[in-house]
Amino acid sequence: PFNLCSSKTLQHICQRSLSPDISKRYQSTEDFEKDLRGYFHAEQSEALISAAQQLMNLHDHQGSHAQQEHSHLIALIESVSMFQQAHQLWPSKTAKVEELRATRMLIKRAVEMGDLDIAAAYLEELNREEHKDLEEQLVRAQEQRRNELDAFKRSKRLTTSVVVLVILGLSFAGIVINQARQEATAQHQLAQDRLMELSSLSDIQFVQQLRSDMDELWPLREHKI
Repeated sequence: PFNLCSSKTLQHICQRSLSPDISKRYQSTEDFEKDLRGYFHAEQSEALISAAQQLMNLHDHQGSHAQQEHSHLIALIESVSMFQQAHQLWPSKTAKVEELRATRMLIKRAVEMGDLDIAAAYLEELNREEHKDLEEQLVRAQEQRRNELDAFKRSKRLTTSVVVLVILGLSFAGIVINQARQEATAQHQLAQDRLMELSSLSDIQFVQQLRSDMDELWPLREHKI
């Protein structure tokens, strides 16, 4: 029944098609097709916007558990993409406003979780002059990350120096003090253990390389497929 149709756009198309005044009807099938396709695109766009909003609200009310925070970040990335698709299907102010809101939430969450590369990539999509608060938050987090990295490097150099001194000391003790061979063996084992700990620090370098590689993967954009 016509009065149960919830779409004003579809009602207008029907009324125009069936107008008693021939001059008010569609004058060509092309015009009718254009309006009808526009209606379908608008419906799809609104459905995408609604789904993205539900996705954001669902994860926004969850706790702060690490796994839930990660899921929320993924949901925000999906939401931004859905709002972009909705705007491409049928340009609307609602889609752009919601995309901006989701992008800001995404950047804040990424900074909180330490995913600074993701935050920086999505900040590039915004007007920095209009979002200085996000840029300042990201800059502070990047500065803190650099300080932590510098501290780690200093600790690594100190550990290396200690290990080298221990090894040299043990070598000298092995030559000069033959009577303390048992103790020297124990010290040598300690030095070996510290060397193994030092080797394990290479995992952190591997993580840094992965973070660098993320620039080639994020954000999800057509030219980076």
